[in-house]
Amino acid sequence: MTRPICFVDCETTGLDPAIHDVWEIAVIRREHGGDAEHLWQIRLDAQQLEKADPEALRINRYHERVADIDHRFGAADMTHPCGMPHLVHYPGMVDALHAALEDAVLVGSNPAFDAAFLKALLARAGVAEAPWHYRPVDVATLAAGHLIGAGRGNEVTAPYSSRALSRAVGVEPPGHDAHTALADARWARDFYDAATRTTTTR
Repeated sequence: MTRPICFVDCETTGLDPAIHDVWEIAVIRREHGGDAEHLWQIRLDAQQLEKADPEALRINRYHERVADIDHRFGAADMTHPCGMPHLVHYPGMVDALHAALEDAVLVGSNPAFDAAFLKALLARAGVAEAPWHYRPVDVATLAAGHLIGAGRGNEVTAPYSSRALSRAVGVEPPGHDAHTALADARWARDFYDAATRTTTTR
């Protein structure tokens, strides 16, 4: 059975899923030859923001980018066909996220980070078991192996730089839209596609 692939990225209020929270989630689910994009933002309360790392909020531009989400809903679908943030009730967003990730292989840049925050979010919503496959794919590691196999091991140095490896396989990393969930998920998709080609751009 060929599993779906989900290119994922989360923007968070810090680095520790036991303390910090995810506030923006992008999932690009690939199956049956097509990609379906999902992007959600989650309303944070005052206590969550008080625990937030100011540097994390600065990097992902939380205060500039977060949608105005009514507390009666708790979340917003940012890829709704209407083209505007579409308010959704938080439990419904969790159900949609679960469905988007079900039976999939997670792919991303350091996807273990995203998986940890997604597991914490689902656990707080009463979902005990992660719906995705237990072994995620890190695009940087994949690209490093691809380059070594293509005889370009001189371009690969540990610890891996995802941006340098991305450029080495011909994909320019995000610029001004870096650290926005959908841009980073799209980058992971393009990076993966380039790293799994049979030939490599020099």
